[in-house]
Amino acid sequence: MLNSAKCLSGIAKINSKLKNYKKSVKYETQALKTYKKLNAKMDISYAYNMIAQNYMNMKKFHTAILFLDSALNANIREKNYVKLELVTDKIINCYDSIGNFKKAYEYSKLHRLYYDSIFNIESKNKFSELEIKFETTKKEQELELYKKNQELLKRESKNRLILLISISSFLFFFLVILALMYNRKKLKSEIKETELENRLLRVQMNPHFIFNALSSVENFMYKNDLKSSSIYIAEFAKLMRLILECSGKELISLKKEIEILTYYVKFQKLHVNYPPEFFVSFSENIDIENCLIPPMLIQPFIENSFKYAFTEEIQGAVINLSFSLKNNFIFVEIKDNGIGINSAVHSDKNHTSLAIRITEERIRRITEKKYRKEVILNIQDLKSIDSKLHGTKINFKIPYIEEF
Repeated sequence: MLNSAKCLSGIAKINSKLKNYKKSVKYETQALKTYKKLNAKMDISYAYNMIAQNYMNMKKFHTAILFLDSALNANIREKNYVKLELVTDKIINCYDSIGNFKKAYEYSKLHRLYYDSIFNIESKNKFSELEIKFETTKKEQELELYKKNQELLKRESKNRLILLISISSFLFFFLVILALMYNRKKLKSEIKETELENRLLRVQMNPHFIFNALSSVENFMYKNDLKSSSIYIAEFAKLMRLILECSGKELISLKKEIEILTYYVKFQKLHVNYPPEFFVSFSENIDIENCLIPPMLIQPFIENSFKYAFTEEIQGAVINLSFSLKNNFIFVEIKDNGIGINSAVHSDKNHTSLAIRITEERIRRITEKKYRKEVILNIQDLKSIDSKLHGTKINFKIPYIEEF
């Protein structure tokens, strides 16, 4: 019976993705009856939540609230704070949509209570995991570089031995020298390639940014601004948790990528005298919850805008990030109204070029081979298009991948 109920839930999920919400409710209701007979508590909670989501999609918020209340009660009994946080968030959205702001406010306090309960348990563990992950990655890279150096030393020793044996013949000696020069060049090329691959494997978030973020929180504490300190500590923990969750994944949802960038920008603004506004937009045909992209792909470009685009006080400074879907490709555009890439003075120009090259290589790796002859990444100073314009525009595209 449980397997048949699971099948019905699967059919309901497919219908929901196809926007056949009434059919989805029908199948999930049938599954719910079986779950209740079997007293499958986790499945009962899931079914209530699934049915409520369908009614929310159909804008039937009053009905959705009834099922969400049932899901809430089921999770309260199980003390599942993660699901309680998700369910209360949906209830808040429903009451907000029907204009019952009093109820929305009451549930927002409950939502905050569950949210804090989760972080009281997880925050210490997440920070420890972050530190361990950084240290482990660093040691693995050092070990890899050590192995390469050892291999280089072994090959050089072998070549010296060949040179000593072949010294009796001038012609042979000359050929051995040429071979040594060729091998040395090849080995250096291999080491450079290995270093690039190691950098691609590193966590993208700059440790200097983490230091600055913690310094900002410390500054609020010095000012006795406990409210701001508490807010930023919670949001910094949320950012670190998202980075930890995504760092080991090849692909994440576009919604989660935007969430990470939003937190990242919020902390970057703390260190800028005249922080730019940050706007994100996407075309209606993109489902940001199911659209998948590589994690932290856009962050280097946003970082460069903060570091180089606005070196002077600019009125109405803006960074715009947009996504559009066309011909099974996601087109990404990052545009600012700063001084322009041709006018920017980069104090660490080599680092910036490397960051762009590494990101370009990441984009290339997820693009099919037949598209490799195309321009992967286009960076343009807007003044080159129109002398009245100023700023920088970055465009690239990646294949559209959808999670099913």
